[in-house]
This record gives sequence, C-alpha cells and structure tokens, in this order.
Amino acid sequence: MVILVGMTFGSFELLILLACAAIGIIPAVLILFLISKLGLRAGTNLNYELTSERSADEMRRQIIASLSGVKNTTLSVVGDDSLIAIRKFIPSWAIVIAVISAFVFWPGMLVLFVKDSESLNIQLYSEDEQCRVQISGIANKEISDRLNLLA
Repeated sequence: MVILVGMTFGSFELLILLACAAIGIIPAVLILFLISKLGLRAGTNLNYELTSERSADEMRRQIIASLSGVKNTTLSVVGDDSLIAIRKFIPSWAIVIAVISAFVFWPGMLVLFVKDSESLNIQLYSEDEQCRVQISGIANKEISDRLNLLA
C-alpha cells in the first residue's frame, strides 16, 4: 500500500499508475483520485452470517437505516425477510480510457456513460427469539463497513 497526496492506493491502483506513466503524472494522479475518492472502485465478495438477539423486524429496520444514504446505492425490500442493495458505478477501466482519450480524441470520453452494477442480498431468518442474517453478494468498502457495525 502506498500513500500519495493523502490518498491510499493498493496494488490495482499502482498498476494503473504504472500504465499511465506514459501519458504523464498529472493524468495518472487524476485517474487515481477519481477512483479512490469518488467510490468508483468495484467491491469485493461478501458471504457471511450473523446471529442477533434482536427480532427480525428490528434487524430489518437497523439494516435499512445503516444502508440508507450510501452513494449510488438503491435498497429494495423484497418480501418480509429479504433485502437487496444494488450499487451502480462507473468502472475503473472507463475512467482510465476517458482520461487518456481526453488528450487524444475527446469523443472517447463518452465511455463515462458506461455503468456497472453490484448486488448484495440480505436474508433475515427468525429462529426462536433470535434473528439470523445471511449476507451474500458484492459490496464496496462503505457498505461492508456499515454492515460490520451490525454485528
């Protein structure tokens, strides 16, 4: 992990930085800034369960409150025991192409209209006086951090 101008980069961002070195440092840093600060990076796979002493209805309300306000994310309630969070974002490769094409061929910036999506399924199961929550799908760091606070 490398810290540059107040931004933290992992191996993926460092590869982009090396690939963009040919076009200059300013476009490369601009690409990395957009990816890291605007939440444009793809999420990671989540698959875990947690058990709570709270009721399923109380857990559902807490999950909805936790995930409301996440940028570019729509939360849908499907029945009494299921939630789906769908996040739409511009893929990292589209930003790289847009920044590079801005210096060569400006209509190439139309690639910024490309959107990708990730979905996260949350199932609630009532068991006696407990609630079991099963979470599976793809989520970014912000959603993952908010869900970790439930445990």
